[in-house]
Amino acid sequence: MKKPAEKLTPKNLFIIICLIELFGFFVYAYMTGEEAWRWFTFKSGLDNIGTDYFRHLSFSMAGDQLYETAGNQGFFPPLSYMFYYFFYRLSAKGMAGPNWLLFDNTGTYNYVFIVYLLVSVWCIYLAVVHFMRGESAKALFICIITSAAFLGSGLIVGNTVIVVFPLILLALDWKNSAAKWKRELALIFIAVSAAFKIYPAIFGFLYVKERRWGETLRLIFYGFFFFFAPFVFFGGVEGAKVMVNHIFTAMYYIELGRPQYIRGVAVHITTLITGDVNSYLVNRAALYSPMIFLIVMFVLTMLSRSRIREIFFFTCAMIFFPTNAYRYSLALLGIPLLFWIREEADRSTRENWVTALLYAGLFGIPMLFGLCSGFGGVLEYDTLSYVEYWLYSCAYVLVLFECGIEIRDLCRRVARGNKVSDERQSEF
Repeated sequence: MKKPAEKLTPKNLFIIICLIELFGFFVYAYMTGEEAWRWFTFKSGLDNIGTDYFRHLSFSMAGDQLYETAGNQGFFPPLSYMFYYFFYRLSAKGMAGPNWLLFDNTGTYNYVFIVYLLVSVWCIYLAVVHFMRGESAKALFICIITSAAFLGSGLIVGNTVIVVFPLILLALDWKNSAAKWKRELALIFIAVSAAFKIYPAIFGFLYVKERRWGETLRLIFYGFFFFFAPFVFFGGVEGAKVMVNHIFTAMYYIELGRPQYIRGVAVHITTLITGDVNSYLVNRAALYSPMIFLIVMFVLTMLSRSRIREIFFFTCAMIFFPTNAYRYSLALLGIPLLFWIREEADRSTRENWVTALLYAGLFGIPMLFGLCSGFGGVLEYDTLSYVEYWLYSCAYVLVLFECGIEIRDLCRRVARGNKVSDERQSEF
């Protein structure tokens, strides 16, 4: 029988911190009302509920003129607009679309939006319970779904990150399943996720790394089908060209100082160094930092022998490489978090304790930080708040920590390999 002191594991520490901070937030909300929720979300978050959902719902009405009508904001692949069009048809008032500019939608549009959120949250719950095999699943679901990334961003704007989260989680879980149908569904889930958000396609390289060529070819087929076939309804080849142009425009978004993506961090740091946002160093950092980060994440993944870290590095590439990223993207770090909790977090090691604290800082509502910062509001940009700075500080420290562990392990493997080589040579 374990002693009480031995029951505290890194996994339990993560859950305890998240639940305590959740309780603290509701106390704060009870005392201050709307003020607490505005601090937790962002400047106009409560005024623009469903902004992503209603915006793209209205775009989907344009049919084959969608990408021309939507302008630079129409950069989702067509499968996602088929998804939005389905919900538009469920809630349409005659031929009138939702008023996404004024956010004064009433009646059916708001009702179906709530249905969309409930179904998405239910799917996330089922995926987490299935993935965790029931062990601490409900507590972990509460910790993830009430985080600032989900409750304070993804659920408020209705971004499709809440749709692809369970698909990617199950795909990575079923990728190595003994059941053939689960392995095939894993391929389909990755392809569908990529046809919604593009960036999940990077997980296909895990099959390349493992030299599973047959599955790699089927994944490419599924990917092409789900990505390109829906263009039949949204402009065909011309629609595809316009969408690609919109994606490149979004990648050079003007808010380069935001920390929600690696380019913003590089610009911010080099601006502090030079004191001039238009300096040569800042321009070079803005140009090259995303590709350098992507290459580093890719190389570390392909060299790693840890399934948890290879999933973590590719997830980071999805989150921090795009320049049009916002807080809801951090929700995807819940995927490597769950893998870590299921496979590592019961082991009491120094690395796991640090990992637990960093993940708790990322997924727990930052009440202690809020108290220390006076529950400050937004900063330079509408979506940039004190909460953002805390979350992304934890996220980038976690990235550096995991990179450090991986590089350390690589050095140890190289050293062992050299030692074995020397021993073999000494035998002759």
